[in-house]
Amino acid sequence: WALEPTVLGGTVPTTTEWQQLYAAAQKGGTGRISSQMLMVLHAPLPSSHVLRAANAALCSRESENNRLELLKRLLSWLEKDTSRSAQMLRESLKEVPEFYATLLKSFRAAIPTEPVFCEVVIQLMGQVCKGHVENASSFVQLGAAQDLCYALDRHRSRKELQRHGLYAVACLVHDGGGAAQAIAAQAVPLALRAMLTHQKSPSVQVKGCEVLRLLVELSPEVPLDEIAEASMRAKRLFPSDRLVHRAVDLVLSFVVPRSAACIGALMDAATKDEMVQRSGICSLGHLAKHGGVAWRGATNTAVNRILRALQQHKGSAALQASGLWALGRLAERLEAPGGGMQDAAQRAKQLHPDSALVQRHADELIAFLLRP
Repeated sequence: WALEPTVLGGTVPTTTEWQQLYAAAQKGGTGRISSQMLMVLHAPLPSSHVLRAANAALCSRESENNRLELLKRLLSWLEKDTSRSAQMLRESLKEVPEFYATLLKSFRAAIPTEPVFCEVVIQLMGQVCKGHVENASSFVQLGAAQDLCYALDRHRSRKELQRHGLYAVACLVHDGGGAAQAIAAQAVPLALRAMLTHQKSPSVQVKGCEVLRLLVELSPEVPLDEIAEASMRAKRLFPSDRLVHRAVDLVLSFVVPRSAACIGALMDAATKDEMVQRSGICSLGHLAKHGGVAWRGATNTAVNRILRALQQHKGSAALQASGLWALGRLAERLEAPGGGMQDAAQRAKQLHPDSALVQRHADELIAFLLRP
């Protein structure tokens, strides 16, 4: 089409092609269609002129179907992430900053009643923000992370909206510095709920894990235990899906070391308190269930803390049994170094010959350490 990219008003361009297209659109029974809409729908590339036309069309009284088609057209230019059209659209947005606010205004109005429109807006937002700091930060400054979380909360049963919404939140957090805004808007519980609700969708599990990983990495104010449990559930749901397993391992590689460090700090602060030491030992033992990939070098420190507790509380059969059990889990599941473990087990056996629990855990640990 021979377009007139500078025409942004309400009049129809004078080229023959435009006149024919405009007349056909008005006879089609779908109501009036503006010249701005025509420009967007039939432009070969998303230049700044086209985005200004899109902005004007979204601000006008276009029908819901027309606005939806306009956004789908913009989204079509982003189908191939490295294509010329995708790069041009992301860069053109910087020249039309008013489009950020216009898109969000339309999005906010649509959240309560127009889930299909919301889904397309969310996809568009995620794609233009991916790897583009200026676009992502502009949306964050206008409160986009909060709006996305509202949409996720409102349309919890729509799998595709959840998937694209979680992806868009991750882009705003990673590229736009939106972690604080997302956490304040309850992004963590929303991601956990989406993963629980859509257990048959590996893509929702992956996108949920991406959001959780970013928020764990960037903020200390997240529920580590709930995130770890949701991540492990995703692994169990998809035992052969490498993408899910990779996403889960990335989450756990932040959750587990941080949890282990918190537990260790409590143990270090009260080395003579038997109850604190027992509680810390049990917590470290339970963390072993997440596997060695998640520990990221924190294993040695955990083993040393347990050995220290066993040395300082020799007279407690309960603590000795807990410590030997935890050491066995760390050795078996994380391939933790066995230095000092066998000596601790032998000492516990001698000190508590009447404790069946100590004897059992000591024998199991020694048998594992001496395996061929």
